[in-house]
Amino acid sequence: MPRSFAIALLATLVLSTLAAAQQIIVPAGILTAGQTIDVGYQDAGRANGSVTITVDNGDPLDPQRIDLEVKLDGNGKGSASFTVPNWWSATFNGGTAKEVTRFVEEPRRANA
Repeated sequence: MPRSFAIALLATLVLSTLAAAQQIIVPAGILTAGQTIDVGYQDAGRANGSVTITVDNGDPLDPQRIDLEVKLDGNGKGSASFTVPNWWSATFNGGTAKEVTRFVEEPRRANA
């Protein structure tokens, strides 16, 4: 195997591993307005640092956003508490991690 090919292959593997290492962690499924959740982030390359996660409603007519500051530990992991707004959906973006979107439902009302 030519040396340049081996180097290119190794570089691709390293870069894909690094790209997969950044992650926004949000509970699975549909969120409920008023619910408090933990929004996590992990990136070993940012250990002992911080990252801003922007949460937006995706509404082009009435755009709204909330910024969450997440402090990361020595392993590059951290989380922040977030109360889900009464939006149709919430999209989480931060650092170089892949965007995460969740639908939001209204709280269920108890039967009278």
